[in-house]
Amino acid sequence: METAILLGIFSMGAIIGSFLNVLIYRLPSGKSILFPASHCPECHKPVRARDNIPIISYLLLGGHCRNCQYPIPYRYIIVEIVSASLWALLYLKFGLSVNFILFTLLTSILIICTYTDIDHYRILNSVIIAGFIIALFLILLLNSGFFPQSVYGMVTGMAVMSFWAVIGKLLFKKTALGAGDIKLIALIGVFTGPKNILLIIFFAFFIASLIGIILGFRYGKLKDLRLPLAPFISVASFLIILFGNQIIQGYLGVIK
Repeated sequence: METAILLGIFSMGAIIGSFLNVLIYRLPSGKSILFPASHCPECHKPVRARDNIPIISYLLLGGHCRNCQYPIPYRYIIVEIVSASLWALLYLKFGLSVNFILFTLLTSILIICTYTDIDHYRILNSVIIAGFIIALFLILLLNSGFFPQSVYGMVTGMAVMSFWAVIGKLLFKKTALGAGDIKLIALIGVFTGPKNILLIIFFAFFIASLIGIILGFRYGKLKDLRLPLAPFISVASFLIILFGNQIIQGYLGVIK
């Protein structure tokens, strides 16, 4: 029974991932997310239902359009697998609970923001605003006792990121943190509360700095290197959501 539920959760995550691909592709350009239906960008023929099964259809088609053999970007299956896997991990950690519902919503938001930031260096206001509305509504509906922590998390995240945005501008004489990054952290704080959002910010900066230094030395452009921050915020968020308590306990064990 447990295996069947887990498989169902994985499948639902993959279906949501398929829809996220639509949002990632269409939202930045202002296209409708409903019309036209999914179609090949090369031959413009609609994707048949049998060719629109998350993960499976991509593998069966060998990553190509059935009609014209135009290559389907590998990102599509990556997003579907990542979404499905994270849904499964969240179920294993939280079961069918309020936290599961909230964090699967956050997962979808982070996947969208990660790829729009990679592609366009943009975190879309429409995604952030919708995230705030849905998250606060669900928290008030399902876990109203957590609402004060949500507000504290939002304010803490925004305050800390705004502080570092000012420091970064003073140090580098240019914008180091975009408004989208600040708003994204504030939104994550709604889900996690103040303690975890501080950990997420720390790990996001740590991972971004480490990758930035490696790439800077690799390509010899450390000073002018520009990295989208949303992917690192997302990775840090997943780490803290899934393993935050273990990380804290491990740290406390080291300093004792």
